Amino acid sequence: MKFTYLIGNGFDLNIGLKTSFTDFFNIYCNKSDYENAAIEKFKAEIRNNSFMWSDFEFQMGRYAHEVEPLGTLSIQDYFNCMENFRNEMITYLLKEEERINKFAFKNKCDTVCHRAIEYPFQYMRPGQRILLQDYLSKYNTESIEYNFIIFNYTHTFDEFLTPLGYNVAGDDNDIGHWTDDEEDSMIIDKIGEVIHVHGEFGNAILLGVNDEQQVNNPNLIKNDEFRWNYIKPIANEMLGEQHDEISKRVIEESDIIFIYGMSIGQTDKIWWQAIIKWLCDKTDSREHFLVVFSHNTKLRRNNPLDNIKNQKEIENKLLSFAPDSIKIDKNNITKHILCSLNSDIFKLDFDPFSSEY
Repeated sequence: MKFTYLIGNGFDLNIGLKTSFTDFFNIYCNKSDYENAAIEKFKAEIRNNSFMWSDFEFQMGRYAHEVEPLGTLSIQDYFNCMENFRNEMITYLLKEEERINKFAFKNKCDTVCHRAIEYPFQYMRPGQRILLQDYLSKYNTESIEYNFIIFNYTHTFDEFLTPLGYNVAGDDNDIGHWTDDEEDSMIIDKIGEVIHVHGEFGNAILLGVNDEQQVNNPNLIKNDEFRWNYIKPIANEMLGEQHDEISKRVIEESDIIFIYGMSIGQTDKIWWQAIIKWLCDKTDSREHFLVVFSHNTKLRRNNPLDNIKNQKEIENKLLSFAPDSIKIDKNNITKHILCSLNSDIFKLDFDPFSSEY
Protein backbone atom coordinates (compact mmCIF):
# COMPACT_ATOMS: atom_id res chain seq x y z
CA MET A 1 0.00 0.00 0.00
CA LYS A 2 1.43 3.37 -1.03
CA PHE A 3 0.29 6.81 0.10
CA THR A 4 1.71 9.82 -1.76
CA TYR A 5 1.50 13.44 -0.61
CA LEU A 6 1.93 16.34 -3.05
CA ILE A 7 2.84 19.38 -0.95
CA GLY A 8 2.71 22.96 -2.22
CA ASN A 9 3.32 26.45 -0.91
CA GLY A 10 0.10 26.31 1.09
CA PHE A 11 2.02 24.35 3.71
CA ASP A 12 4.50 27.17 4.31
CA LEU A 13 1.71 29.75 4.30
CA ASN A 14 -0.24 27.64 6.78
CA ILE A 15 2.57 27.68 9.35
CA GLY A 16 2.90 31.45 9.04
CA LEU A 17 5.61 32.04 6.46
CA LYS A 18 5.05 34.82 3.92
CA THR A 19 6.10 32.82 0.90
CA SER A 20 3.55 33.71 -1.77
CA PHE A 21 4.67 35.54 -4.89
CA THR A 22 2.46 38.45 -3.78
CA ASP A 23 4.29 38.62 -0.43
CA PHE A 24 7.60 38.78 -2.25
CA PHE A 25 6.38 41.40 -4.75
CA ASN A 26 5.93 43.88 -1.91
CA ILE A 27 9.66 43.64 -1.19
CA TYR A 28 11.01 43.10 -4.69
CA CYS A 29 9.13 45.81 -6.56
CA ASN A 30 9.97 48.50 -4.00
CA LYS A 31 13.69 47.82 -4.22
CA SER A 32 15.13 50.11 -6.88
CA ASP A 33 17.74 48.99 -9.40
CA TYR A 34 18.46 52.14 -11.34
CA GLU A 35 21.49 50.63 -13.06
CA ASN A 36 19.32 48.31 -15.16
CA ALA A 37 16.44 49.90 -17.07
CA ALA A 38 15.03 46.54 -18.19
CA ILE A 39 14.74 45.27 -14.60
CA GLU A 40 13.13 48.55 -13.51
CA LYS A 41 10.59 48.23 -16.33
CA PHE A 42 9.99 44.60 -15.32
CA LYS A 43 9.31 45.63 -11.70
CA ALA A 44 6.90 48.31 -12.89
CA GLU A 45 5.10 45.70 -14.98
CA ILE A 46 4.64 43.50 -11.89
CA ARG A 47 3.56 46.48 -9.76
CA ASN A 48 0.94 47.57 -12.28
CA ASN A 49 -0.40 44.07 -12.92
CA SER A 50 0.15 42.30 -9.60
CA PHE A 51 -3.00 40.18 -9.92
CA MET A 52 -1.85 38.68 -13.22
CA TRP A 53 1.70 38.16 -11.90
CA SER A 54 0.41 36.31 -8.82
CA ASP A 55 0.63 33.27 -11.13
CA PHE A 56 4.22 34.25 -11.80
CA GLU A 57 5.41 31.27 -13.80
CA PHE A 58 2.49 31.37 -16.22
CA GLN A 59 2.85 35.13 -16.61
CA MET A 60 6.58 34.91 -17.32
CA GLY A 61 5.66 32.79 -20.34
CA ARG A 62 3.32 35.55 -21.51
CA TYR A 63 5.94 38.23 -20.81
CA ALA A 64 8.12 36.50 -23.40
CA HIS A 65 6.03 38.45 -25.94
CA GLU A 66 8.09 41.52 -24.96
CA VAL A 67 11.24 39.93 -26.42
CA GLU A 68 12.45 40.87 -29.89
CA PRO A 69 11.28 40.81 -32.62
CA LEU A 70 7.74 40.84 -31.16
CA GLY A 71 8.72 43.40 -28.53
CA THR A 72 11.63 45.70 -27.68
CA LEU A 73 13.31 43.57 -24.99
CA SER A 74 16.49 41.71 -25.92
CA ILE A 75 16.78 38.02 -25.01
CA GLN A 76 19.60 38.89 -22.62
CA ASP A 77 17.45 41.53 -20.94
CA TYR A 78 14.71 38.94 -20.46
CA PHE A 79 17.23 36.53 -18.92
CA ASN A 80 18.56 39.28 -16.65
CA CYS A 81 15.04 40.10 -15.41
CA MET A 82 14.17 36.50 -14.63
CA GLU A 83 17.52 35.76 -13.00
CA ASN A 84 17.31 38.91 -10.91
CA PHE A 85 13.85 37.85 -9.77
CA ARG A 86 14.94 34.29 -9.00
CA ASN A 87 18.03 35.34 -7.05
CA GLU A 88 16.16 37.95 -5.03
CA MET A 89 13.33 35.49 -4.36
CA ILE A 90 15.71 32.82 -3.05
CA THR A 91 17.32 35.36 -0.72
CA TYR A 92 13.88 36.43 0.50
CA LEU A 93 12.63 32.86 1.06
CA LEU A 94 15.80 31.92 2.94
CA LYS A 95 15.21 34.82 5.32
CA GLU A 96 11.59 33.74 5.76
CA GLU A 97 12.63 30.19 6.56
CA GLU A 98 15.20 31.46 9.07
CA ARG A 99 12.39 33.06 11.07
CA ILE A 100 11.40 29.59 12.30
CA ASN A 101 12.83 28.24 15.52
CA LYS A 102 13.92 25.03 13.83
CA PHE A 103 14.94 23.20 16.97
CA ALA A 104 11.57 23.80 18.57
CA PHE A 105 9.75 23.17 15.28
CA LYS A 106 11.27 19.73 14.78
CA ASN A 107 10.67 18.74 18.38
CA LYS A 108 7.16 20.10 18.84
CA CYS A 109 5.40 18.99 15.66
CA ASP A 110 5.19 15.34 16.74
CA THR A 111 1.43 15.24 17.35
CA VAL A 112 0.49 17.23 14.26
CA CYS A 113 2.85 15.22 12.05
CA HIS A 114 1.60 11.79 13.07
CA ARG A 115 -2.01 12.95 12.91
CA ALA A 116 -1.70 14.50 9.45
CA ILE A 117 0.38 11.80 7.78
CA GLU A 118 -0.90 8.60 9.38
CA TYR A 119 -4.51 9.57 10.06
CA PRO A 120 -5.53 12.07 7.33
CA PHE A 121 -9.02 10.61 6.94
CA GLN A 122 -10.26 12.26 10.11
CA TYR A 123 -10.18 15.56 8.20
CA MET A 124 -12.68 14.35 5.62
CA ARG A 125 -16.46 14.26 5.54
CA PRO A 126 -17.95 11.12 7.15
CA GLY A 127 -19.09 9.55 3.90
CA GLN A 128 -15.70 9.96 2.24
CA ARG A 129 -13.89 8.81 5.38
CA ILE A 130 -15.95 5.61 5.56
CA LEU A 131 -15.40 4.99 1.83
CA LEU A 132 -11.61 5.12 2.22
CA GLN A 133 -11.54 3.19 5.47
CA ASP A 134 -13.57 0.39 3.88
CA TYR A 135 -11.16 0.40 0.94
CA LEU A 136 -8.09 0.27 3.19
CA SER A 137 -9.54 -2.52 5.34
CA LYS A 138 -9.04 -4.89 2.38
CA TYR A 139 -5.28 -4.31 2.56
CA ASN A 140 -4.86 -3.80 6.29
CA THR A 141 -2.13 -6.43 6.57
CA GLU A 142 0.09 -4.63 4.04
CA SER A 143 2.83 -2.23 5.04
CA ILE A 144 2.22 1.41 4.08
CA GLU A 145 4.91 3.37 2.26
CA TYR A 146 4.60 7.15 2.56
CA ASN A 147 6.01 9.18 -0.32
CA PHE A 148 6.25 12.97 -0.58
CA ILE A 149 6.57 15.11 -3.70
CA ILE A 150 7.35 18.64 -2.50
CA PHE A 151 6.88 21.66 -4.77
CA ASN A 152 8.49 24.11 -2.32
CA TYR A 153 12.11 25.23 -2.25
CA THR A 154 12.16 25.47 1.54
CA HIS A 155 12.95 22.59 3.89
CA THR A 156 10.09 23.21 6.30
CA PHE A 157 8.17 20.12 5.26
CA ASP A 158 11.28 17.94 5.48
CA GLU A 159 11.70 19.13 9.06
CA PHE A 160 8.02 18.56 9.73
CA LEU A 161 8.62 14.87 8.92
CA THR A 162 11.29 14.55 11.63
CA PRO A 163 8.94 12.77 14.11
CA LEU A 164 8.47 10.01 11.52
CA GLY A 165 12.22 9.41 11.44
CA TYR A 166 12.98 11.28 8.23
CA ASN A 167 16.36 13.06 8.27
CA VAL A 168 17.18 11.65 11.70
CA ALA A 169 20.39 9.64 11.65
CA GLY A 170 20.13 6.38 13.57
CA ASP A 171 16.46 6.85 14.36
CA ASP A 172 14.84 3.71 15.77
CA ASN A 173 11.24 4.96 16.03
CA ASP A 174 9.33 2.92 13.50
CA ILE A 175 5.94 4.06 12.26
CA GLY A 176 3.21 1.53 11.77
CA HIS A 177 -0.43 0.59 12.05
CA TRP A 178 -2.45 -2.12 13.75
CA THR A 179 -4.25 -4.83 11.81
CA ASP A 180 -7.84 -5.82 12.47
CA ASP A 181 -7.17 -9.53 12.47
CA GLU A 182 -7.49 -11.83 15.48
CA GLU A 183 -3.83 -11.39 16.38
CA ASP A 184 -4.17 -7.58 16.31
CA SER A 185 -0.57 -7.37 15.12
CA MET A 186 1.57 -4.33 14.36
CA ILE A 187 2.59 -3.70 10.75
CA ILE A 188 5.75 -1.61 10.29
CA ASP A 189 5.31 1.23 7.78
CA LYS A 190 8.06 3.35 6.24
CA ILE A 191 9.02 6.62 4.58
CA GLY A 192 9.75 6.18 0.88
CA GLU A 193 10.72 9.02 -1.47
CA VAL A 194 10.95 12.66 -0.39
CA ILE A 195 11.46 14.68 -3.57
CA HIS A 196 11.80 18.43 -4.12
CA VAL A 197 10.65 18.19 -7.69
CA HIS A 198 11.50 21.82 -8.57
CA GLY A 199 14.69 21.98 -6.55
CA GLU A 200 15.53 23.15 -3.05
CA PHE A 201 17.81 25.55 -1.23
CA GLY A 202 21.39 24.53 -1.86
CA ASN A 203 20.60 23.04 -5.28
CA ALA A 204 19.26 24.21 -8.64
CA ILE A 205 15.97 26.10 -8.29
CA LEU A 206 13.52 25.68 -11.18
CA LEU A 207 11.25 28.57 -12.07
CA GLY A 208 9.35 28.46 -15.32
CA VAL A 209 6.55 27.11 -17.48
CA ASN A 210 5.29 23.60 -18.13
CA ASP A 211 5.84 23.45 -21.89
CA GLU A 212 6.51 25.40 -25.07
CA GLN A 213 2.81 26.16 -25.61
CA GLN A 214 2.93 28.41 -22.54
CA VAL A 215 5.65 30.63 -24.06
CA ASN A 216 4.15 33.55 -25.95
CA ASN A 217 7.04 33.94 -28.37
CA PRO A 218 7.97 31.33 -31.02
CA ASN A 219 11.42 32.86 -31.48
CA LEU A 220 12.32 32.50 -27.82
CA ILE A 221 11.34 28.82 -27.86
CA LYS A 222 14.15 28.21 -30.35
CA ASN A 223 16.73 29.54 -27.89
CA ASP A 224 18.40 26.61 -26.10
CA GLU A 225 19.35 28.64 -23.03
CA PHE A 226 15.72 29.64 -22.57
CA ARG A 227 14.48 26.08 -23.00
CA TRP A 228 17.07 24.65 -20.61
CA ASN A 229 16.39 27.29 -17.99
CA TYR A 230 12.68 28.13 -18.07
CA ILE A 231 10.76 25.08 -19.29
CA LYS A 232 10.72 23.02 -16.12
CA PRO A 233 10.51 19.45 -17.54
CA ILE A 234 13.37 20.20 -19.94
CA ALA A 235 15.44 21.79 -17.16
CA ASN A 236 14.85 18.76 -14.94
CA GLU A 237 15.96 16.42 -17.71
CA MET A 238 19.06 18.47 -18.52
CA LEU A 239 20.08 18.63 -14.85
CA GLY A 240 19.99 14.84 -14.66
CA GLU A 241 18.41 14.80 -11.19
CA GLN A 242 15.60 12.52 -12.44
CA HIS A 243 13.12 14.28 -10.16
CA ASP A 244 10.41 14.09 -12.84
CA GLU A 245 11.02 10.41 -13.61
CA ILE A 246 11.04 9.37 -9.95
CA SER A 247 7.96 11.46 -9.16
CA LYS A 248 6.02 10.02 -12.10
CA ARG A 249 6.92 6.50 -10.98
CA VAL A 250 5.81 7.29 -7.43
CA ILE A 251 2.46 8.58 -8.74
CA GLU A 252 1.96 5.55 -10.97
CA GLU A 253 2.59 3.17 -8.04
CA SER A 254 0.38 5.02 -5.54
CA ASP A 255 -2.88 3.72 -4.12
CA ILE A 256 -4.01 7.02 -2.58
CA ILE A 257 -2.67 10.48 -3.43
CA PHE A 258 -3.18 13.49 -1.17
CA ILE A 259 -2.73 17.04 -2.45
CA TYR A 260 -2.22 19.90 -0.01
CA GLY A 261 -1.41 23.56 -0.54
CA MET A 262 -1.36 23.51 -4.34
CA SER A 263 -3.33 25.46 -6.90
CA ILE A 264 -4.30 23.35 -9.89
CA GLY A 265 -2.60 25.55 -12.47
CA GLN A 266 -1.16 25.38 -15.96
CA THR A 267 2.52 25.50 -15.04
CA ASP A 268 2.27 22.12 -13.25
CA LYS A 269 0.27 20.58 -16.06
CA ILE A 270 2.46 17.47 -16.35
CA TRP A 271 1.54 16.48 -12.78
CA TRP A 272 -2.20 16.90 -13.24
CA GLN A 273 -1.97 14.85 -16.43
CA ALA A 274 0.01 12.15 -14.61
CA ILE A 275 -2.63 12.04 -11.88
CA ILE A 276 -5.51 11.80 -14.37
CA LYS A 277 -3.73 8.92 -16.13
CA TRP A 278 -3.23 7.24 -12.75
CA LEU A 279 -6.90 7.65 -11.85
CA CYS A 280 -7.88 6.04 -15.15
CA ASP A 281 -5.35 3.21 -14.88
CA LYS A 282 -7.01 -0.20 -14.90
CA THR A 283 -3.89 -2.36 -15.16
CA ASP A 284 -4.31 -3.63 -11.60
CA SER A 285 -7.39 -4.67 -9.65
CA ARG A 286 -7.16 -1.83 -7.14
CA GLU A 287 -9.09 1.40 -7.17
CA HIS A 288 -7.16 4.66 -6.99
CA PHE A 289 -8.31 7.59 -4.87
CA LEU A 290 -7.26 11.23 -5.01
CA VAL A 291 -7.83 13.40 -1.92
CA VAL A 292 -7.55 17.17 -2.43
CA PHE A 293 -7.19 19.32 0.67
CA SER A 294 -8.33 22.66 -0.69
CA HIS A 295 -8.33 26.09 0.97
CA ASN A 296 -10.68 28.83 -0.16
CA THR A 297 -11.03 31.96 1.98
CA LYS A 298 -14.33 32.81 0.27
CA LEU A 299 -15.94 29.46 1.06
CA ARG A 300 -18.99 29.65 3.29
CA ARG A 301 -18.79 26.38 5.18
CA ASN A 302 -22.39 26.58 6.35
CA ASN A 303 -23.67 26.90 2.78
CA PRO A 304 -24.24 23.47 1.13
CA LEU A 305 -24.15 24.88 -2.39
CA ASP A 306 -20.80 26.57 -1.75
CA ASN A 307 -19.30 23.27 -0.64
CA ILE A 308 -20.66 21.39 -3.65
CA LYS A 309 -19.59 24.08 -6.13
CA ASN A 310 -16.05 24.10 -4.68
CA GLN A 311 -15.79 20.33 -5.09
CA LYS A 312 -17.10 20.50 -8.66
CA GLU A 313 -14.67 23.30 -9.50
CA ILE A 314 -11.74 21.16 -8.32
CA GLU A 315 -12.98 18.14 -10.27
CA ASN A 316 -13.46 20.19 -13.45
CA LYS A 317 -10.03 21.83 -13.16
CA LEU A 318 -8.36 18.44 -12.89
CA LEU A 319 -10.35 16.94 -15.73
CA SER A 320 -9.51 19.91 -17.95
CA PHE A 321 -5.93 18.60 -18.01
CA ALA A 322 -6.92 15.14 -19.24
CA PRO A 323 -4.74 14.16 -22.22
CA ASP A 324 -6.58 13.71 -25.51
CA SER A 325 -5.24 10.15 -25.68
CA ILE A 326 -7.30 9.08 -22.65
CA LYS A 327 -10.99 8.30 -22.75
CA ILE A 328 -12.50 9.73 -19.58
CA ASP A 329 -15.41 8.15 -17.75
CA LYS A 330 -16.30 11.33 -15.88
CA ASN A 331 -18.86 9.78 -13.56
CA ASN A 332 -16.44 7.08 -12.45
CA ILE A 333 -13.43 9.40 -12.14
CA THR A 334 -15.23 11.99 -10.03
CA LYS A 335 -16.26 9.27 -7.56
CA HIS A 336 -12.54 8.82 -6.91
CA ILE A 337 -11.74 12.53 -6.44
CA LEU A 338 -12.48 13.43 -2.83
CA CYS A 339 -12.22 16.98 -1.50
CA SER A 340 -11.65 18.22 2.03
CA LEU A 341 -12.35 21.94 2.14
CA ASN A 342 -10.56 24.32 4.53
CA SER A 343 -9.46 21.52 6.85
CA ASP A 344 -6.99 21.89 9.73
CA ILE A 345 -4.92 18.85 8.75
CA PHE A 346 -1.56 20.66 9.08
CA LYS A 347 -2.57 23.24 11.67
CA LEU A 348 0.22 23.60 14.23
CA ASP A 349 -0.59 23.53 17.94
CA PHE A 350 2.40 25.76 18.78
CA ASP A 351 4.08 28.96 17.59
CA PRO A 352 6.95 28.01 15.23
CA PHE A 353 8.48 31.49 15.56
CA SER A 354 8.69 31.54 19.34
CA SER A 355 12.17 31.71 20.86
CA GLU A 356 11.00 29.46 23.65
CA TYR A 357 11.44 25.70 23.39
